[in-house]
Amino acid sequence: MPAKRSNPANGSGLAAVAQRAGVSLATASRVLTGSTHRVSRDLRERVLQAAESLDYVPNASARSLSVGVRKIVGVLLHDMVDSQNYDYIRALEEVADRVGWLIMLANASRNVEKEFRYLRVFRAERVGAIILGGSGLDDDEYRARLSRELTGYVKQGGRVVMGARHGLPFTEFVPDNVGGARAAVEHLLERGHRHIGIITGPHAITDTVDRLLGAKKAYETYDVPWDDNLVFEGDFRRTSGLAGCERLLSRAPDLTAIFAMTDDMALGVYEAATAHGLRIPADLSVIGYNDVAMARVLSPPLTTVSYPTAELARSAVEACVADEALERTQVVLPSELIVRKSVAAPRSRV
Repeated sequence: MPAKRSNPANGSGLAAVAQRAGVSLATASRVLTGSTHRVSRDLRERVLQAAESLDYVPNASARSLSVGVRKIVGVLLHDMVDSQNYDYIRALEEVADRVGWLIMLANASRNVEKEFRYLRVFRAERVGAIILGGSGLDDDEYRARLSRELTGYVKQGGRVVMGARHGLPFTEFVPDNVGGARAAVEHLLERGHRHIGIITGPHAITDTVDRLLGAKKAYETYDVPWDDNLVFEGDFRRTSGLAGCERLLSRAPDLTAIFAMTDDMALGVYEAATAHGLRIPADLSVIGYNDVAMARVLSPPLTTVSYPTAELARSAVEACVADEALERTQVVLPSELIVRKSVAAPRSRV
């Protein structure tokens, strides 16, 4: 016989979770309320899995059925210190303020378990909508778990909007990462570069997957063989751009260009190039991604790909507060190559 689902509204939900997990009521409460009391990793995982299987969230969320959701948009970001998120947050608040809603921000720091804890906090606080503002994970198990969590929230009257590609049955506003990366790499290939280093973000996230696909399409267009040895996995931050440039230069002394998948990492490339006595673009051409404010003031100004940050934020909030029901749809917002002064024809250094 299938297990009976808990009903958070009748007060037995927490007890059902504790019973399913095989732990005490106190332990289940500590895990699900975010208590700082120490709980072993094994017990914590058992409680979280039991709560997920029973679709249990703290009682405040269950009461939302009777008292109504609040005019708050819960926004989950993966990395709040990412430069492009400043513009994203500003646009979110601008639109929310105009329509009389508030923004509740959470920073998961690229930690999956932290991400799910924040989603449960949003549900407990009865937020009216949730925006996932960061890239999705290219992982089937994660995707299935996220879908279960958010489907339960939608059944309670909430709305869900994705600010990037997640591959889930919710409204998505997606930047054209494939087209943007393809334009960046084609720009280098058009100028004669054939030894191009690529510094990516983490390979498990969808932004990286899509930008790598765009880069490979550019190579195919120019009939240039792809070389995995010229790809370095970074983390989208400046320090990994610096480390990536160092590693790529050591692997390929004939390297003439680098495509960094964020402007922050491109800044790290500038630092490494200076340390090696390389001039940009005379000795090393560089292209970034996102077109943050810093890109315009670097010396030389950085050629980069615009990221529709503000438009993604505005579209997401407007969808959250719209009168009409949300349908599963994906809207792709264009990216554009912004040509400045950091790219020139290759010059042999060997």
